[in-house]
Amino acid sequence: MPTVNETLNLMHEQCPEQMHIVHNIQQEFDDTLSVRAKGKALWFCSGEQEYFKIALNVGNSKNLGLFIPWRTIPSRRIIEQHFYAIKGLHGLSCSGNSFFCLPLNWIPDDEAFAQTLQMLRWYISAVDQAKDEPKQTPVVDSPAQPSTENAGYVYILTSKKCDYIKIGRTVFPPAKRIREINATNPYAQFAPWELSAFLEVTDCAAVETQMHRFFQEDFVSTIPYQSELFAVPFHKANKRLMETEEPIIISKQKIDRLCNNDAFLEYLIMLFKTSGLFNHLNDQGIWTFTIYPMTENRYFTLNIGSHEVAFSRMTQSKEKTAHMLFLDELVCDDKDFVRWLYKHGGHIGKNPYTTSGDRGLQVLFYGDFSFAREILRWKIVQTALIAYWTTRLLQLHRIGALSAYARHHNYNAVARLYQESLPILNLNEG
Repeated sequence: MPTVNETLNLMHEQCPEQMHIVHNIQQEFDDTLSVRAKGKALWFCSGEQEYFKIALNVGNSKNLGLFIPWRTIPSRRIIEQHFYAIKGLHGLSCSGNSFFCLPLNWIPDDEAFAQTLQMLRWYISAVDQAKDEPKQTPVVDSPAQPSTENAGYVYILTSKKCDYIKIGRTVFPPAKRIREINATNPYAQFAPWELSAFLEVTDCAAVETQMHRFFQEDFVSTIPYQSELFAVPFHKANKRLMETEEPIIISKQKIDRLCNNDAFLEYLIMLFKTSGLFNHLNDQGIWTFTIYPMTENRYFTLNIGSHEVAFSRMTQSKEKTAHMLFLDELVCDDKDFVRWLYKHGGHIGKNPYTTSGDRGLQVLFYGDFSFAREILRWKIVQTALIAYWTTRLLQLHRIGALSAYARHHNYNAVARLYQESLPILNLNEG
């Protein structure tokens, strides 16, 4: 039986222009489904339940299809009406009497992809509800796990228009809450507020209460109709927030794994600083960051909007890691860099993303994270990275378009990277 990576490589060889859709579907269901390779197909499963597969289309090896087995559908007519009712997806077909098939080249843009995800979520829910046996909660002798009923974000906001900080919480992505705060009195008089520290936790109300109680003597009572402004230096509040008890910090194991790999951590900090992402903390959700997703044994994936702009993945060679940076095409203007890149086994690939515009392209290279940092030291790489990433972020910010993968964004990993970068930033400022 082939492995998942072998199947992905086969798909990439025959349908490279569609692989970003495959990776994005993997990322979407990273937390809920596992992936198995069967023949030339990738099945998305939970335990023994096989929900759907991505495979090379029969009779057309140059196209991938999303196949959903009819046999698992409680009512073929109901799901058929649901699929066909969604605007923008046309040409849906049945593959024999067994599968519903959606060719991936019929997913032309972000809207169609979002609709595809909506259909898959509905389908998975329908299958789960139709199972004959009721779900059983296994009784196991294990430590109690923290409840996630009150999961959310605790944040510290700062403003150049006042000396106070705002300590609050939200169950929504912080960017949404910041927009509300900037438009709501009495906080609006100090707008715009900037996201300066944050944590995603299993009980945001409890953490916020602890923060407020700890700084209660510094509460700003002179401003009425508010309960979250404190006359506390940011570094002091930030230190207290970062001392939050580990069991209630979401994704703590992945973050520890990240921080135990110094070379990986240094590359990410350099990438975030070079690109200016630390200046776009308010725009998290427009850009998304995941660490150790199941996609292709990756270390991380960075998306802006609907497509990837950077990733690093493990290879069969323990000494080399595969890296990708999505840059403005002006990187090709530096012939010295292009020659150096090819000499060291890298290359410049075509733009596989229909939503990225005309000027983007992939720079692919292989090596350890020290070599990846060497790539980032090239001035033309820095310029081309900023040119594409910043332009794309501003475009999406202007229209308020969140990424389809916003719910997979790892806020705590970004928070840790930002915390690790602060001493470096301070030294540079000094």
